[in-house]
Amino acid sequence: MASNSRFDGDFQQAQASRMRASMLLTAAVTKRNALRASALEAQIRYDALLTLRGSDLRFVRDVQHAWRVYKDAEAALATAEQRLVTAQGELMAAHTRLRRLEDMRREEEDTTSGANRGSHARYSNVRSEGPYGRRTGNNDSWTEYQKSRDQYRDRQQEKNQGGSSRRRSASPQFVPLSTPSAPKKQRANRITTNQIQAWHAACTEAFKDKTAMRAFPEPPTETCSDLTCASTSRTLKACKCNIKKGFAGRSTLKTDRLQFHPDKFSAVPEDVREQIKKAAGEIFVMVNGMLN
Repeated sequence: MASNSRFDGDFQQAQASRMRASMLLTAAVTKRNALRASALEAQIRYDALLTLRGSDLRFVRDVQHAWRVYKDAEAALATAEQRLVTAQGELMAAHTRLRRLEDMRREEEDTTSGANRGSHARYSNVRSEGPYGRRTGNNDSWTEYQKSRDQYRDRQQEKNQGGSSRRRSASPQFVPLSTPSAPKKQRANRITTNQIQAWHAACTEAFKDKTAMRAFPEPPTETCSDLTCASTSRTLKACKCNIKKGFAGRSTLKTDRLQFHPDKFSAVPEDVREQIKKAAGEIFVMVNGMLN
């Protein structure tokens, strides 16, 4: 038991180092996986925006932002991959040192006092080198470990470089989109002279036989900015401003007023009579106001 006391301190320290390296490796793997998912999500977002092929300024800014997010995620992923390789190397070194300490402790327990002195010399050499130091003298196991560790790191670096080049080649290239000039504002629909004349002609034709009327000819309409018109309920779609424009400049307003008097529509079929009278009354009131 006395011989074991010489190993206990460094043995516990090696166990703690291996546990710490294992925790660092687990954290590095978790971080790498999260960043890989973020990079994939950013690339999908960028590809989706490119398929839309928008051209307005806001869309262009969204595409540029998605591209920057994707590149940042790709750079963070490369850093996480490098940290993962470092954590794997540290864990391997800690595990190897712990295993060699265990072997030497068992050897010291089973050998004679002369063998114990040789084991003690080897143990002192391990303590002097530390987890990353270089041993002196010929030791095949340590040389073999160094070679395997270097080969492992070389393979990981080649793998990372190959993966980065594949990601770069597969990455979509950002194509700046030109910002077009703002579309011209379309002119609002306006009542034309032809529409007014056509409506008056339709009224004259419909009023020839009121017994056959089924609907009142709708006056031409245009967008009205008068708040009173917007809040007033009416039968016709045309507001008072539209109706006034339909009679502006006419020299036959007195005749028109009589023509649209509600009593003139008593012969209209009963099922639509009230509706047509209300429509005619709205025009009559407006024309009468233009005469007064």
